[in-house]
Amino acid sequence: TFHLKVTDDSDISDEKEIIFTTNGPSSIEVSDPAALELLANYPNPFNPTTTISFTVIERAELSLYIFNNKGEIVDEIFENRQYDSGIYSVEWTADSRHCSGIYYYGVKTKNETSQMRRMTLLK
Repeated sequence: TFHLKVTDDSDISDEKEIIFTTNGPSSIEVSDPAALELLANYPNPFNPTTTISFTVIERAELSLYIFNNKGEIVDEIFENRQYDSGIYSVEWTADSRHCSGIYYYGVKTKNETSQMRRMTLLK
């Protein structure tokens, strides 16, 4: 099961659950989409640095990525890092590889709970 929550710049969000099945034996993991909240970056639009914040409700192993408008990963902020409950912020600086435009940042837990938000880079 994969939970996805997408929120736009107007703070309107929608949550979907995608279920994958196999023909062989498997284990079922239940994930709680409320265990993690990805907050709006600031400033947005930005040039060249923005702050990405997220809230962890219970200890979790997280990964944070930056995607282009084609859905390709253009930067890995961190991968498989342990966080205790709390509010965290990281800065991301777009370098010369990143042109002006729409980007997405997404955080994912080890059990596949994920959230994504949109941001705009103006150079």
